[in-house]
Amino acid sequence: DVAKEARVGRDVLIGAGRATLNAPVGGDVRAGSGELTLTAPVEGDVRARTSKLTVTDTAAVGGVLATRSQTTQISPDADIGQLQAEKVEPPPVGVQVLGFLYAWARAFIGLTVLGLIIALLSPRFARAVPDTLRTAPWKSLGIGAAILFGVPLVAAVIFVVGLLLGGWWIALLLLVALAALMLLAFPAIGYTLGQTVIAATRSERGRRVLALLLGVAVLTLAAAIPVLGALVAL
Repeated sequence: DVAKEARVGRDVLIGAGRATLNAPVGGDVRAGSGELTLTAPVEGDVRARTSKLTVTDTAAVGGVLATRSQTTQISPDADIGQLQAEKVEPPPVGVQVLGFLYAWARAFIGLTVLGLIIALLSPRFARAVPDTLRTAPWKSLGIGAAILFGVPLVAAVIFVVGLLLGGWWIALLLLVALAALMLLAFPAIGYTLGQTVIAATRSERGRRVLALLLGVAVLTLAAAIPVLGALVAL
């Protein structure tokens, strides 16, 4: 979001799930986002491809407002130079279901392969992580939360100091390491979850594979649910 106190002298390019433009813009606005809300004047054109576009009564567009959205809400008090609105119908339910299944299958296959690679390259590590999650879940949660919120703060400080003294790139390495840890957490937690569901199989290796498959399947499905997905991602 762009704060009301800001002032944008040139063009704005937006690519986000949800964006709100509260500051005046001296140029054009190009947006490709899930939802876009305009509350401030735009001197140039606004061209938006969104699922929902909202233009409030305090907004104004000096040029052309060209929108291609499923839902467009424009206040009658908004000052629009020229409006070119095209309503986009949502895809059929069958297409949405296929898209969901395709996205889920990609995530499931990728995370499962990652888990199997870890198990093959480091069996001891693959067994130790789920054991730790089962024996000390709250401690693991606390450490994970500290890493999740602490590393970006430390990286920000290092980046600012690094711009002055050198070594700013260390902050980028920290963020890459954090992203890798978050990615590894999915198969680890999935394996632990799967083990709690599967009581036993004849083969120890088979039990580990089934646990990984089941756990990752449950997590990736949960991550696709709008509200629950945000909690799972954390």
